Amino acid sequence: MNNSTSIKSIVIGLLLVMVLGCSVFRKTPNKPSSNSSAKPTVKTESKAFPILKKNNEKLYNACQSWLGVPYKLGGNTKAGVDCSALVNALYKESYAIQLPRTTTELRSKYPAVKTNELRTGDLVFFNFESKKASHVGMYLNDKKFIHASTKKGVIVGSLDDLYNAKYFIGGARVLPNHK
Repeated sequence: MNNSTSIKSIVIGLLLVMVLGCSVFRKTPNKPSSNSSAKPTVKTESKAFPILKKNNEKLYNACQSWLGVPYKLGGNTKAGVDCSALVNALYKESYAIQLPRTTTELRSKYPAVKTNELRTGDLVFFNFESKKASHVGMYLNDKKFIHASTKKGVIVGSLDDLYNAKYFIGGARVLPNHK
């Protein structure tokens, strides 16, 4: 065997060790073993999801079940949903209340609320297209709201986000006695 062939063999061997080594030591999600007493983690109160399950379990569960659903104009199922249908579904699942179907109807039906007085369950409106409301979400807490984003599907956004703040036009209260 000549030096050139030996060096090639060594290089190939080292590359194989590196590739196989990386796959063997790749990070995997932490899963408790079957004999472990550890409980699986459940996404609860966090910066990304600002309402407490214990305070409003129905709304919490409804929001969790819709997170990640893709956006679909005119859609009203978990296969695809638009903003007003999402708000409608959350109210129906959480409070057994049927809301008007469109953002415009929602904006005109319920009394306005000052931004600093927003409470969990209030509607938040945005103007992306015209002089009237063109998008709606549901306020959760701590300036966070859940909505159906046309690009990201159902997500939790923040009123402090520069993009949202630019287009935010106000809130409305559906549940006058809800705190």
